[in-house]
Amino acid sequence: METNRDLKVKSAENRAKAFSKVANQLGIHYSSLPIGMSRNKLNQSNYSKKFPQIKPFSAFFENLLLAENPQGKGAYSTIRHQVKLFIDAGIDQFNIALKKEKSPRGHFVNVTHQINDIFKDVLKGEQIIEYPIFYVWLKSQEQPSEILVLEDKKQPLITALHSEQEKTEEEDAVEHKPVEEETVVVDEAEDIVTEAFDDIANVPVGAIEQEQQQ
Repeated sequence: METNRDLKVKSAENRAKAFSKVANQLGIHYSSLPIGMSRNKLNQSNYSKKFPQIKPFSAFFENLLLAENPQGKGAYSTIRHQVKLFIDAGIDQFNIALKKEKSPRGHFVNVTHQINDIFKDVLKGEQIIEYPIFYVWLKSQEQPSEILVLEDKKQPLITALHSEQEKTEEEDAVEHKPVEEETVVVDEAEDIVTEAFDDIANVPVGAIEQEQQQ
């Protein structure tokens, strides 16, 4: 007979599988750690179809730092007091780097210029373990010493894929036959919300790699 704990574990596993499936469908190379590991415990990521898929990366910072009524759980007053320097400077003065997983220590991707991109596009093509880790510093500050290599975000090649219907329509157009109105298929997959915070001062960059090796 399954206990409440067993049911909770199974429910967590099912949510993790669903989250991983959606993330990978969006082109994000997502993977999770075994239940019980510290990074797995910290992960509060959740997938919801109600979350707007057009939400830009900048919306995360606006909600965290600027919104009068921020959404989600969090000690917003404390966080805003600690990062007042960033709030005063403004989001346009942020430098943002995404930690490269499954890469040598200190390798990051510069996503500063993707601040207005849809969040899933910022993560597209990247390796993510449990949740993304971002380093943020001001343009007036020196680059964090933990960042040894900072490479530009690689833009994925966009290949025009034509469905059989589109091919048929093109052939009909050449033959001057009536063409049916184009049908637009909208991807129902929504964005991924990550609510985990990484305390850089207390958690060394290499801590996760050490944990994985144990």
